[in-house]
Amino acid sequence: MDKKRLVLTVGIVAATILTVQSITASNMGFKLNKALSQAGAGTPVSLTGRYFVALPDNRQTGLNNAKNLIDDIGLASTQRVERFKTDTDTYEFYSGRTLASGQVNFALAAGEGFRVRMNTTVSYIVVGSDNPAVAYNLNAAGSGSPVSLTGRNIFAYNYHQTSVTAKQLIDEIGLANVQRLERYKTDTDTFEFYSGRTLAAGQVNFALSPGEAIRIRMNTTVAFTPSHY
Repeated sequence: MDKKRLVLTVGIVAATILTVQSITASNMGFKLNKALSQAGAGTPVSLTGRYFVALPDNRQTGLNNAKNLIDDIGLASTQRVERFKTDTDTYEFYSGRTLASGQVNFALAAGEGFRVRMNTTVSYIVVGSDNPAVAYNLNAAGSGSPVSLTGRNIFAYNYHQTSVTAKQLIDEIGLANVQRLERYKTDTDTFEFYSGRTLAAGQVNFALSPGEAIRIRMNTTVAFTPSHY
């Protein structure tokens, strides 16, 4: 796909303008303008310049790995991109700088979100489409390949998904299957959460946004196919 012109073979069915980003949608493709701000900038102001980012299942041509992504966002603008390792509950990273020891040019996978840390503020243009037939593996602790250490998964929220709040998504996956959903707060470098249990003090039924990945902690392993419009 061409960032300058995304050809939609089926008519546009929805268009939404948000305060910090805009998205043009159809049942074939999306073009998203995603704000990624350095520390001290953004709305709300980013504390560290970190963001949890979700790409569509079918990304633009040539966007296959961490190097492709950091080049696409802009090497000077991006400090590093990070991928969550479910087997160790840690992150591997890629910076694009030859002096960064231990970096890994990891592959990008459908349904898997990642973390970026910005040096400068950019409006990142993402184009692509989702695959309504794909099932995403959300693994509980002790399952998966590699085996999940804690049952945490970084889920790339679908661009066509019908669930638009934490409650709707946890109900769709199955309350018994999910321990909690967590959304990263850029202004505090912490997570807000929703569990769907009334005894969980402090929980927030937060909104879900295209382009923003969320953290899901599972009680049981599920092959999840989201409901799409």
